[in-house]
Amino acid sequence: MAKERPLYEDPDIRIESMPESPQEHLLYLLRNGEELNYILPRSCLKDFATTPRPGLESKMRNINYDMVRDALNRGLSVDSLGVAIAQAYIEKERRWNDEKSAMEV
Repeated sequence: MAKERPLYEDPDIRIESMPESPQEHLLYLLRNGEELNYILPRSCLKDFATTPRPGLESKMRNINYDMVRDALNRGLSVDSLGVAIAQAYIEKERRWNDEKSAMEV
């Protein structure tokens, strides 16, 4: 089986579904060929994607303090993490709806 395309990818961040557990996700911080990865537990993708901006950093730090610290140390903002996660969530929903539509035909 071919590896699924990432839900989101830019030069600094990549987000993928975990093959063994599609409800969980991996977030990679990328720089100069180095990848730091973090597990986003079940439902965190949706939760972070739908959290209003003022509460996002606190919520992210409660789930994975190291992810936020490492992103900030790499010059990324919590807003950039939030945008990447929201885009990944949108893509995940789009793929799910496409699969659902294909099954109904």
